[in-house]
Amino acid sequence: MTKRQKRLHRLPPEEIPSKLPPAEESPKAQESVPAEPAPDAEETSDAGASSGMEFYFPPLKNDGGEGFTPLPQRDAPREPIQLPGPGAPKRRKRPNRPVITRPDVSELGQRFENMAYRAAPTFDFFLFSLIAGLILGVGYLFDAPAVLLVGLIIIPVLAPWVGAVLATVTGESAFFRQTIGGFTTALVMVFITGLLAGFISRILGTLSATQALLHAQLSIFDLLLVGGGTVALTIAFVQAEEKPLFLTSLLVAYEIYLPVSAIGFGLGSGVENIWPQALVVLAAHLAVSAVLALLVFYYMGFRPLDVTGYLMPGAIALGSLAVVAFALAWGGSVRIFQPVGTPVGPKTTPATLVLQPTFTSSPQPTPTETKLVLTPTITETSGPTAIPTPVYGRVGKRGAYLMDEPGGTAITTLDQGYLVEFLPDSPSSLEGTTWVRVKVKTTTRDMVGWVRLDFVVTATPGPADAVTATTTPTITMTATIGPTETQTATMTPTVTYEPTGSYSVVNISKFEAALNVRTAAGIANPLAGTLPYTATDIARLGPPEIVGSAEWWQIVKTGGATGWVNASYLTEYIPSATFCGDSAVKTLLTDLGTAIKETNGTALAALVSPKHGLDIRLVSNNTPVNYPTTDAATVFTSNAVQNWGPALGSDATKVSGTFADVMQPKLLEVYQSNYESTCNTAGKIVSPANISWPSAYATVNYYTLYKPASGETDKWRAFMVGVEYIEGKPYVFALVNFEPAP
Repeated sequence: MTKRQKRLHRLPPEEIPSKLPPAEESPKAQESVPAEPAPDAEETSDAGASSGMEFYFPPLKNDGGEGFTPLPQRDAPREPIQLPGPGAPKRRKRPNRPVITRPDVSELGQRFENMAYRAAPTFDFFLFSLIAGLILGVGYLFDAPAVLLVGLIIIPVLAPWVGAVLATVTGESAFFRQTIGGFTTALVMVFITGLLAGFISRILGTLSATQALLHAQLSIFDLLLVGGGTVALTIAFVQAEEKPLFLTSLLVAYEIYLPVSAIGFGLGSGVENIWPQALVVLAAHLAVSAVLALLVFYYMGFRPLDVTGYLMPGAIALGSLAVVAFALAWGGSVRIFQPVGTPVGPKTTPATLVLQPTFTSSPQPTPTETKLVLTPTITETSGPTAIPTPVYGRVGKRGAYLMDEPGGTAITTLDQGYLVEFLPDSPSSLEGTTWVRVKVKTTTRDMVGWVRLDFVVTATPGPADAVTATTTPTITMTATIGPTETQTATMTPTVTYEPTGSYSVVNISKFEAALNVRTAAGIANPLAGTLPYTATDIARLGPPEIVGSAEWWQIVKTGGATGWVNASYLTEYIPSATFCGDSAVKTLLTDLGTAIKETNGTALAALVSPKHGLDIRLVSNNTPVNYPTTDAATVFTSNAVQNWGPALGSDATKVSGTFADVMQPKLLEVYQSNYESTCNTAGKIVSPANISWPSAYATVNYYTLYKPASGETDKWRAFMVGVEYIEGKPYVFALVNFEPAP
């Protein structure tokens, strides 16, 4: 190894020159640097390695002609430092970079491959779409905007939607099928979760749908928001190497996922017109988003390769513009929302029976053959259901809000030209504005609320005129005058049904849903409201209607819902003071004891409620065993084994047997003793927690028959006897056994 190679060997790798210039000796260097003997290379190497000191490089001379001269070091040019002042030069401004940078033509291919990779739907995209759909459904179910906001945060970046537009503009059919299929699948999942939430709301029957209606309304501000969000999302998608910013995608997801969930919720809940409105809103938002995304991609340089490639983007653009135009034109339709608990019919006002005869006669008879025979014939032309005499108006050019009360919360919006029916309630004045109560009719339901009178174009007579609920039976009276001639009078009376009776809810416990009130008889009709299990002060309107095997009544609740309910869930309401003072009830209890002791089924059947039968409970919170009057007649001799539920203090041991084996001995134990009776109280019962009167009978009066314990082995026992009135007569409705816990 030569000396030069050894010196280079000591240099760090980055300082080893690839090619050295020929050595040139400098006379000045020779004069200024004295020659010293070079130490042995190996010793120097060892010493330098061991001591860690800097390497020693001797002067380069007599090196076989292969030395090198280091290049002189140049100092970096220094600019004079000048303090800011009048004469100081101005600082250069940095060039402003454009916010939107269009990729070079040479970059389009690689950029397309990158975007195609990022736009492909992944498992995470479907998973988070499903979770977001569930949360949005819960938000609509409980009408909670905060929950909807959480669902929006969960929504993934809508890369497949942008990818579908990119595939459209470039004519990549396979890529289009992949992205649009993934995006559509995510929307279907959101729709299904909204549909489930709607079914749950129909079951519960006590929830509102304000948020669903809100996001099913077409708004110019929403169109602007989805347009701006689409432009920002598409630009970010082109320029970013990773997925675009979440915020830009959130703006578009807000305008797409919420209407999709509202479509499902509207279909599931059955609330009028939510789903078609939301469907139109979704179509408009997708159309605006597609058109703007196509334009952005075209501007950024992503275009079809040939002329035929413009056909599909052009068709989509034209179709989207047509959808937006239709949606804006369709916005003139009324948007209906039926809140639970809103009255659906007018209050019935008293009226008198008016006969208005119209006589038609034949030629005068011969005076000598006069005979008068009156033959009345009554024909009802419409049935006895109350029909309002309507007074109508139309919503003016500005539209109107339908409020739950004057100046209150908006129920829905009524657009120009929609027909409303004025109700007979007195107009209300609020801050100088007159409000009137109206009814909005659709094909399936009616909805009642308040609107400003100045927003409605009225006809004569005005809304303050009286409205009478009537039917129009015709009475035809035929007078025979003489042997061949008759005279006929046709009379059309006005009949009004006033609210009659006082009823309350029964057989609905506090753990169950409230009693549904529907717009018409039958469970197929929409809900008009609900009644809690403790509801009283319910009046009945008109005769019943039979739907299937159920009897339905039209009712009105003071200050509450009006509509139709299943009559089996109503009972005549008797105030406690009236019930406890009724001697007929005490006679009923005595007759019940006689029938039990004599095992007289016929006598027992005569005491049992002909409407609801007799409910018997071994324990107050057990499911009752019901005996209709026909079964009560044979209850003492029947071999039918009943499931009476768990015994007191046992969750697993269930008692089964006939009435004669299980319940009759317990009833005899009370009736054959000197029992004490108390009205509507538990009396002297001292028992564990379950001594309460069942909540399903909350509005039913009862007596407690208490047999005290006698001796050390004898235990107390009691029965609560519920009594129902039917047409003013008391009947035995329920028997509930109470005894000490084992």
